[in-house]
Amino acid sequence: MSDTPAGPTVDGSVVIGVPPQPSITRPGTPVYVVLGEAFRLGYEAAPAGEYYAIWNKTTGAVEKFPLTEDGWRRAWTTFAGLEPAAAAMPLPAPGIETSTETARRKLRQRLSIGGGALVAIAIALRFILPLAFGSATAPGGVLNKTVFTENFDKPSEGWVVESTSRHDARFVGGAYEIVTKNPKDDAESFKFLSDKTFASVAVQVKGTQSGGAGLWGVVCASLIDPSSNAATGYLFALIPGNQAWFMARVESSNDQPLLAQGTSSAIHATGANVLRAECRGSGAGKPTTLVVKINGTTVKTLQDSAGFQGYRGLGLLVYSDEGGTQVDFDDASLRRL
Repeated sequence: MSDTPAGPTVDGSVVIGVPPQPSITRPGTPVYVVLGEAFRLGYEAAPAGEYYAIWNKTTGAVEKFPLTEDGWRRAWTTFAGLEPAAAAMPLPAPGIETSTETARRKLRQRLSIGGGALVAIAIALRFILPLAFGSATAPGGVLNKTVFTENFDKPSEGWVVESTSRHDARFVGGAYEIVTKNPKDDAESFKFLSDKTFASVAVQVKGTQSGGAGLWGVVCASLIDPSSNAATGYLFALIPGNQAWFMARVESSNDQPLLAQGTSSAIHATGANVLRAECRGSGAGKPTTLVVKINGTTVKTLQDSAGFQGYRGLGLLVYSDEGGTQVDFDDASLRRL
């Protein structure tokens, strides 16, 4: 984020300044620049039309403005009147889209976590992804295969911080902590690129699970369907207490196929585990090679016959079987391969 505040000064609901226009990319889907409690400010730059817009998060209504300097001024002034607290925050620089609230869809699974036996799983992950810009970053360039890294020493864009009746998510003690409070419930958090998609990526994170029985995982996140706000990709997850793992294909429909599952002595039943997943694709509908590594040990390599178009984000997931499952995440990264 720029050191120079780009946002307006707000006294009550009166806007005193308008920030510069955001840089426009053309991903073909809506881009949300600022998220308020009830409204989103952003733009769409697609063949069907180009405009700044304010989206009503409840009704879905869209108020459009020309994609011009005057259109931006009008859009910003209207948004600031609706969301003065959000408008008072500095505008992020363009480059990375980041999720700013946890996805809230059920992870429907048939798991026997406490009993020690994995049974067939049907996974329903539908990721609700309100997007906003994060910091522009040099990683991800031609000479740098690191797209982004997170050590969670301090709050950073893309990772929700909130406390609800279902979950807590916060930065604490040099880690990013997610606690899923209710039985048979999950919480997710994501960080996405707005202007780059890679055919092959590796996602990695260190996780330490405590509390109630459950699991945690990492997602190679692919494209977003703007009509449903659903993401696609591959989920790789650990059940540390059972020294078990599984991987699944995540699509925009409800039921998701389990691709592989198993157990491994490489998994630490207590303490930290480092989970690395590689998604080596060759285009939409073409074979994708998936590799899961746990604490440096390769536990599974397989090929999915119909892969995704590409990958542009990393997701973190915590699922609780009994309620009260806590995972402290650290050293997360997304790299292109």
